[in-house]
Amino acid sequence: MSEGIFIRLLGEVSAEFRRQDAEEPIDLGPARQRTALSILAAVAPRPVPMDRLVAGVWGENAPRNAEQSVYTYVAGLRRAFEPGRGRREPSRVLAGTPAGYVLQVEPVQVDALLFAEWVEEARRVQRAGDDPQAVRRLDEALALWRGTALSGLSGPFAEAERDRLEQLRLAALELRAESLLRLGRHRDIVEELGDLTRRNPLRERARELLMTALFRSGNPAEALKVYEEGRVLLAEELGLSPGEGLRRCYEMVLRADAAPAPSAPAPQETPHQLPRPLAEFVGRSGEAGWLTERLAPRHETSPSPLVIITGPPGVGKSALAAHVAHLAKDHFPDGQLFVNCRGATPELPALTPLDVLGRFLRALGMPPSAV
Repeated sequence: MSEGIFIRLLGEVSAEFRRQDAEEPIDLGPARQRTALSILAAVAPRPVPMDRLVAGVWGENAPRNAEQSVYTYVAGLRRAFEPGRGRREPSRVLAGTPAGYVLQVEPVQVDALLFAEWVEEARRVQRAGDDPQAVRRLDEALALWRGTALSGLSGPFAEAERDRLEQLRLAALELRAESLLRLGRHRDIVEELGDLTRRNPLRERARELLMTALFRSGNPAEALKVYEEGRVLLAEELGLSPGEGLRRCYEMVLRADAAPAPSAPAPQETPHQLPRPLAEFVGRSGEAGWLTERLAPRHETSPSPLVIITGPPGVGKSALAAHVAHLAKDHFPDGQLFVNCRGATPELPALTPLDVLGRFLRALGMPPSAV
């Protein structure tokens, strides 16, 4: 049985037997075997088919003997979790089913699943107005973290899951700050929010909360400085203006009004995120005309759903794309989205697909907590 087993993904991947007051570590084997366990634990107790295990461990570079290796990893995990199991006795912890392998543990036996459950519980009690209970539950949830999630593991699943869990951790920190601000503990969280904003400078909600905490602590000049730093960074790195929530906070500080309790941003206005048009655009007239016709055809034909511009670095792909977008924007009255993925900015990491999707959803009016 799986009672007494606890699996940790929020840090270095590990597991332990819990018996009364004692904890006995479990040897989970080599890195890829621990990756396989992570894939199974992340959705426990739902089944995981063989192809998903192979894709999660190796991705497109899976060797020919990948499935045989998975069998080896499963056998190794079964020995680790059930050292006294007989050779012919079926595993009661890691079962094979027609739908795939099933790690037969409850969500409360996996720290990442327990973390997500506690954060959602905190969100519910916060909506019900119980901020003290929300803070207590979030403190318990955040205490489960022991470092970078899935530390030391590589591969498609580990990289994607590590990013997903980190985004959930940041959302939990912001949720906690919202409750603490409503409880009047703004001075307690200025330093924490400052560190959160420095580490995630493009995260607008964290910057808004920091501004509110600074303003309530009697430091409006510093709050305005935080806004200006964010405004410049968003413009330079993403070609964006601050979102509605950040702008409202800025206006509140300027008016020196009493700061309202943090809440989900109001619905966004129609997004117009294109960078400013170039004062002069020389050349590429043929390409610009062809692209404009594809995106905003003059005849009663449907526009192309996707246009891709390719070419070597430095030939003006981004400038051409922005120029054509301005030529065609009147045909897209519901708004225009823009993102600089920072692929050519060596001092900053490139944005992930989740980063880009999150920014687009917020620009379209989705509350940050829902993203």
